[in-house]
This record gives sequence, structure tokens and C-alpha cells, in this order.
Amino acid sequence: MDITQLLTFAHREGASDLHPLGREPPMVRIHGDIKRIEHPRLTAEEVHAMLYDIMSDSMRKTYEAINDADFSFELGDIARFRVNVFRTPARRRGGCSAPSRRRW
Repeated sequence: MDITQLLTFAHREGASDLHPLGREPPMVRIHGDIKRIEHPRLTAEEVHAMLYDIMSDSMRKTYEAINDADFSFELGDIARFRVNVFRTPARRRGGCSAPSRRRW
């Protein structure tokens, strides 16, 4: 499953947020509650690849320089999302995470 499929699923379920994180199944926030999606755990590499697929070159450079990037991603006519990509702490084996909030 790619990031656009996860975002589409989150939108259709009425989720306000999608939380992809390595070594965990993706999670969504629905009515304030965070719930795991029935999906296998994502690897840190899968999350990294998913996020790089939707980042511009300049956002990738920003992320690589400061371990953090904020941008918008439009999913066709379905929805628009605000995305914050950041590197997780080394104690969590250092992957990246990207809470993505649907913009109303």
C-alpha cells in the first residue's frame, strides 16, 4: 500500500489524521481517538519511501538538512493534507514519521 492509498483510506473513514510510523501499523485519528489500521507493520524504509514519493526535491533537501519538513499534499479532488515529516529519535532506532492532517 502506498501513501496515497493510506491517505484515501483515512479520508474515507472520516479520520482527521494519518500517522505512518516505522515498526508500527499505520494509525488514524477518528473523533480524537487514535486507532491502528488493520495493516501489517510498516518498516522504517517503507515509511521513508512513501514520504519521499510525495515530497518535492526542495522538501527532501530541507528534511535531509534539518531532519524536519512541513508541506501540503493534494490528493486529487479527494482532499488536501498538511504533512510534517520528522526523524524519530535514535532510541526508537531512528526512522521517520509524518503525521498528516486533512485540511477541511
